[in-house]
Amino acid sequence: MALELKHSLNMKLTHRLMMVPMLQQSIKLLQLSKLELTNLIHQELQENPMLEELQTDSSDHDTEEIKQKEVKTEDVRLSNEEDSFKNSEGEMDWQNFIDDDIGDTSYNRSFAQGDERELPPLENILTKPQSLQNYLLWQLRMTSSLEDDEFRIGEMIIGNIDENGYLCATVEEITEVLGLDDIAKTEEVLDLIQKFDPAGVGARTPQECLLLQVKENEPTASLVKKIIQDHIAQMEAKQYHTIAKNMGLSLLKVKELTKIILSYDPKPGRRFNPEISHYIVPDVFVYKVVDDYIITLNDEGLPQLRVSNVYRKILRKGKMVPENTRKYVEDKLRSAVWLIKSIQQRQRTLYNVSKSIVTFQQDFLEKGLAHLKPLTLMDVANDISMHESTISRVTTNKYMYTPQGIFELKFFFNSGLKKNNGDYISSVRVKEILRELIKNENSRKPYSDTQILGLLKKQGVVIARRTIAKYRDELHILPSQKRKMDII
Repeated sequence: MALELKHSLNMKLTHRLMMVPMLQQSIKLLQLSKLELTNLIHQELQENPMLEELQTDSSDHDTEEIKQKEVKTEDVRLSNEEDSFKNSEGEMDWQNFIDDDIGDTSYNRSFAQGDERELPPLENILTKPQSLQNYLLWQLRMTSSLEDDEFRIGEMIIGNIDENGYLCATVEEITEVLGLDDIAKTEEVLDLIQKFDPAGVGARTPQECLLLQVKENEPTASLVKKIIQDHIAQMEAKQYHTIAKNMGLSLLKVKELTKIILSYDPKPGRRFNPEISHYIVPDVFVYKVVDDYIITLNDEGLPQLRVSNVYRKILRKGKMVPENTRKYVEDKLRSAVWLIKSIQQRQRTLYNVSKSIVTFQQDFLEKGLAHLKPLTLMDVANDISMHESTISRVTTNKYMYTPQGIFELKFFFNSGLKKNNGDYISSVRVKEILRELIKNENSRKPYSDTQILGLLKKQGVVIARRTIAKYRDELHILPSQKRKMDII
């Protein structure tokens, strides 16, 4: 039986959610930090000829013009100029748009420009800290009577020392890579480097690192070495009675020896790789004025944008302009207007979210961390009639200055635990209570998780024991058996 092939034409109506590039850009702007937004604006200024930065001059005329066009942070509104220039078919009427005052579409900073001062060049104020490898190589070069192959071995060893000061490769591997046959010579060079500053550098294990820091001329050197070699686990667990019994020493003597060991640095290379301080510039400022809180957005440093009037003249020529040129200018004009609107919308959303957070967390702003309330993204979303995902995006990488300090916006969102009286307490507050309990405990009889559970119940906090263990880990607090001190 032959199969018959038929062709048919069917119509089907479907609904699909499509994100056009401009909408994607608008969503992306929400989650950008202030620095990232500034970089994006500068990039757009370079790529889009329709955009230009509004320069601020000291002349009275220009200053007055800027003040008239200024967008106040306290009342950021999404402009409707794009809607007002649509024709009866819902499409943009560019002819009507270019005849209007383009300056009204500008986005300006909400803070006045400060006096410009001449700053020293960056190369005069920025320095690069010395690396551990460079410091060790300098010491290697200062070592006299080194043969060429020994220097090569030294360079290879130093190149395999990590940021903490530990040797990451074995002696056998280094010897093989260099094509040498004498492992003993590699051991000799390693022994030389292990005598370099900082003490403990070039070690392969934490025990070896501590042993390298023992001062041989000290009268207690042999006892310190014995504790490191044979009793380091008991010392870590603070089992001083066990150490004293096994070594035949008094508790007081063991305390003296452990103090010496604790003064050693288990990661000697860290001081050459200090953690870089990251200075936070708040996106939102919250000030208390009388009995009210004033919210302002930090737009300082953001370029002030407006649509260039130069290209308006091109569009005004109408048919005299080639079609491809006109289309290019219209596309760039549309992109410029959308960017300005998107920035305004971002600022408006950030302001509304910040205002909602201040409303919910006013007790925290007044009294401190103990009064931080449980808050979810949905609470703020319902308060300002926005989607939860929008709140999540706009609170990413944003910081708020408050009378209590500078906090990330996401800090104000935390889960809540139910109390005996039916009220809720924030998880952040529970962690602070936990921290205070352990801080004030008897170091010889620290609280177990079960005892902490009972103490929290007395304060009306209902919580599981495993949650206490979880919070301890988050606070980097050791279990009770490791917090115990049997020496006073």
